[in-house]
Amino acid sequence: MKYIGRIESRNDQDAVILVKKVLPCKDSCRSCSAGCKYYETHIHTEVADDIKEGDYVNIERKAETSNKSEIIRYIIPTAMIILAVVLVQLIPAARSNGLILALAILFSVISSHFVQKYYDKTSMKRNARNFVVGKKIE
Repeated sequence: MKYIGRIESRNDQDAVILVKKVLPCKDSCRSCSAGCKYYETHIHTEVADDIKEGDYVNIERKAETSNKSEIIRYIIPTAMIILAVVLVQLIPAARSNGLILALAILFSVISSHFVQKYYDKTSMKRNARNFVVGKKIE
């Protein structure tokens, strides 16, 4: 699998890299019907001295690793919405009020966004071992 990484920030030997999959439709996924959408991810790893902030690098992914981020992107919001519905149904006064249920679902969707951001930040260093940073793209 081929990936391209963009160096977003750099401190000494470490860098934060935005990793994107090389897709056949380039960056026009909205108009493409192939259904190969991929969410980019950030990794925090060591890079060579000649690579600067803003540079693009080739990145390869180790074949034996699986990407859990796509699963997490769907499981966290779904679980939080189900939890919100169950909690509202446990409250007898709120059981017949649709507005409270709608607000609980809206709150769970917004809070799941922040939970995902926190998960992404904590998994940046763990994800780095799944990728091999290659040469700088000229």
